[in-house]
Amino acid sequence: MMRQRPKRASGCLWVALLSIILIFIIGIAYTKITRSVSRQFGDPDYRLGMISRLRHTFILYQSGEILKRTHPFSTDVKIEIAMAEKVNSVCDNLQNQGLVRDSKVMCSYLVYTGFDRGLQAGKFTISPAMTAIDIAQRISNPRYKDVQFTIYPGWRMEEVASAVNQAGLPIFESDIFLLFKLAPQDFADQFAIPFGMSVEGYLCPGTYAIKPETMQHELLTTLTACHEQYLSDGDFIQGLADHGINYFEAITLASIIQRETLEESEMPLIASVFYNRLAQNMMLQTDPTVQYALGFDEAAHSWWKTPLTLQDLEVDSPYNTYLMTGLPPGPISAPSRAAFEAVAFPAQSDYLYFRAKCDGSNTHDFSITYDEHLSKGCP
Repeated sequence: MMRQRPKRASGCLWVALLSIILIFIIGIAYTKITRSVSRQFGDPDYRLGMISRLRHTFILYQSGEILKRTHPFSTDVKIEIAMAEKVNSVCDNLQNQGLVRDSKVMCSYLVYTGFDRGLQAGKFTISPAMTAIDIAQRISNPRYKDVQFTIYPGWRMEEVASAVNQAGLPIFESDIFLLFKLAPQDFADQFAIPFGMSVEGYLCPGTYAIKPETMQHELLTTLTACHEQYLSDGDFIQGLADHGINYFEAITLASIIQRETLEESEMPLIASVFYNRLAQNMMLQTDPTVQYALGFDEAAHSWWKTPLTLQDLEVDSPYNTYLMTGLPPGPISAPSRAAFEAVAFPAQSDYLYFRAKCDGSNTHDFSITYDEHLSKGCP
């Protein structure tokens, strides 16, 4: 029995020695792995626990290379992150849209770096040149959230410039207005804008989400994109031709109709009134053109003064359709699709007059004769 004790001691010594060697090897391997991952992806978030740090470090060591590849799509892609959305859900959505190759690896990178704690709710624009690492940095930085704003039908370009600036696009409001004030030559050629005219009327109503680094020319391209659709619509263009009106004149008339009514169902009938008056060489006598000519009303802090006075109706301006026959020199606001369609496909009527109903419904009474028109005045 006494002779076997050295064997036990010797066995324990070997186990201890092997354990030390194994720990040494594991330590070297761990150091190599952590250094490799740190060189590629930076240091891990200091708030990570040991187990979580080890797990995500090993995932990145094994598969992190795929985060450095770009993707085969050719145009910008829009993504949206909901308020308080979980990181796993964000990663799954990115993979489903083809923006990352492996949601598990993407999540590991977000957690490893701590970007998961800073994910921003909102819309983002992802370009084809971005890697998954670029995307992670973008969606965790509020500076890269898409700038969102709405252009409402009936707005003039000054109102649009103000809305774009207030939304946070890093372009001065004055620069945006200057961009709108004189249509660039390529836009003028594309959309048949007469020389020296602004892009008034060509800024498409709608809600936009634009990447914050958008340049001025790109902004204008985005805000006028609806006209490419209109110009490619054969029925729409034929409708204008049938009524002897060109595209610029159509925008001008649509912009007036837009300011005359909020009721889309009335727009074709109002268009018929204006067509009838133009055919008889009558002045259009439409208040919105006078409001446009007057400009900003300091008292009401509005670009659309209301009500108008008799003195207002005498303002000396080519836009004053109480003094000038025919259409004004150009559009006065941003018309909706419905207003455009009313110009291309007006109702058939003999009406020459319309006025607001007295019931507060924001709709109108229509008349053929001036006497009938007067009889429908409010008490």
